[in-house]
Amino acid sequence: MKKAAICLFLCIAVAGSALSQVPQKPSRGQIAADLVGKKLAEGVEDGWFDSEWRYEIKRGSIKGMNIEKTLKNTNTDYCVVVLLKLQSEINTFMARVKINYHLVQGKWRLEFVNSVGMKIVRTHKYDDCIQFAIVDDGWGGVDALQLTNKVEIELAVAGYFYAFGQWKKFAVKVGPHGQKQVGGTFGGGSVESYKVEFIERL
Repeated sequence: MKKAAICLFLCIAVAGSALSQVPQKPSRGQIAADLVGKKLAEGVEDGWFDSEWRYEIKRGSIKGMNIEKTLKNTNTDYCVVVLLKLQSEINTFMARVKINYHLVQGKWRLEFVNSVGMKIVRTHKYDDCIQFAIVDDGWGGVDALQLTNKVEIELAVAGYFYAFGQWKKFAVKVGPHGQKQVGGTFGGGSVESYKVEFIERL
């Protein structure tokens, strides 16, 4: 009986010792530092940017972080969803990001980062820098939406145009003092109307 009690005591002691060796979960400061250099996709199926677009997190660009949800919290894995405020010299994004850490040789290592939704913060600073006009697309009898950049910086323009009885999304970059057309004969049909979601720098 005494031997069994001693064995049980030793097993508990060993288990407790093993548990005590698990370091504290990554702090917000560690997470922020580990995210520097990571590249985030837009993270939504029907977004504004093309599939190749990525936002690279720079040192000092994380201006806010809130852990929204803990998905996994074990002695070997720590997975959370965080809301980040990412700010550069030209724009600000709000990003929801899934972050997974794995314990490797007694240290928490960032295993992967997965964007689950990024949105650019609308500033309305550039709203009057793009001129819009519905014009003939050059093929006769079909109209396109013409975007004219009136300033010397490239601007990203996103919105919707109405053609063939439905609203269709568009997102284009217009170069300094440049022009772009959306819709028209080869771009979705004759444009009847349009709505602008945002005009920002990228």
